[in-house]
Formats: sequence, structure tokens, C-alpha cells
Amino acid sequence: MLVTASYYEPEKWRGQSYRISLGYPRGRKKAWKDLPLLAPERETVAAYRQGRIDAQRYVQEYDDLLRSRWREVAAWLGSLKPDDDVTLLCFEREGEFCHRHLIAELVRRLRPELPVEEH
Repeated sequence: MLVTASYYEPEKWRGQSYRISLGYPRGRKKAWKDLPLLAPERETVAAYRQGRIDAQRYVQEYDDLLRSRWREVAAWLGSLKPDDDVTLLCFEREGEFCHRHLIAELVRRLRPELPVEEH
């Protein structure tokens, strides 16, 4: 199962956890591996947080980034196993707009046999 969750909600993590952000929460014990391949660019995140781009533009820029990394993204998608629990971590809390939900959509579309749980 693929799970998406916030760094701040470890009770929702399952299996091996992966950081898919460029930053990480300081002061927390590192309990994850790094997967920078799925991290958005700092400029895109900053522009969204500062209100210079909207969510639609963020999605477009993130999609473009994933396309530019497609070989690696496709290899990662192919490595996922339905019986393994994997959690993708980022900063935003449950219910907030976040790129981890875009990854969940991608997995649902390209690997429909994999269960996905979003937080």
C-alpha cells in the first residue's frame, strides 16, 4: 500500500517512510529515507506559498518536473509492490494542498492495482 502523510502525523505512517520534500522538519528524529526524485523545486513551492502562483500552476510545474525525470519516476513506480507498505512524507497536514496527493493520483492512474491511502 502507498500512504501519503505529513511529517507531523507519524501515527499515520505505514511501512518504510520516504521524504519527498527538499527540506525536513528540524528537531525530529529522522525516521525516513530520502526520495528527492519526487520533491518539487524550491522555486515552485516558494511561489505557491507567497501567492505568486495558484494551485493549478503549481500542478502544471510539478507535472513538467516529473516529465523531465520520467525515467527515474517510471523506475520508482515499477519498483512498488502491492504487498509492501510505503509512506511518502511532506510538510503539509492532512487536508492541505500538497504534491504528495499528486503522486497518489499518478500511482492510482498508472498502477491501479496498488492500494493508496491519503492523509
